[in-house]
Amino acid sequence: MNLVELFDKDTPGKVGEASSLRYEEAKEIGDYEVSFQARKESNGWEVFFIAIDHEGNSGWDPTGAGNEVQVFSYIVSAMRRFVKKYDPQRIQFSSKKIEGSRTKLYQRFVKRFLADTYIAREFEVGMGSAEKYIQFDLIKKPD
Repeated sequence: MNLVELFDKDTPGKVGEASSLRYEEAKEIGDYEVSFQARKESNGWEVFFIAIDHEGNSGWDPTGAGNEVQVFSYIVSAMRRFVKKYDPQRIQFSSKKIEGSRTKLYQRFVKRFLADTYIAREFEVGMGSAEKYIQFDLIKKPD
């Protein structure tokens, strides 16, 4: 199995909250619970990816636990499920500029996510930059 096939495989998580303002799901991967979260904002949905250890400590930073492929595959799957359920007009997420490796990971994530024919047909990508953050925008194309 090559890497592309890994990311095409659906990796289900356990849905926590699914309302018109918030969507959450999580999956146990190694020693962490990886959480995909989306919150409805005035200009679209903001998406977060969080790792939570068994003591309940959470963080945005990579865990270094060696499960990058499984985490990446799960987040791609969770994002697909979120898009199918909510049909968002805009999805935003960001990384700190000092987190160069995370920014590169998010760029790979967007590229992998857009490899899906439906997603590529429906969304365009925008990137913005503020003083401390790189902003990623997936914006629904006009009909």
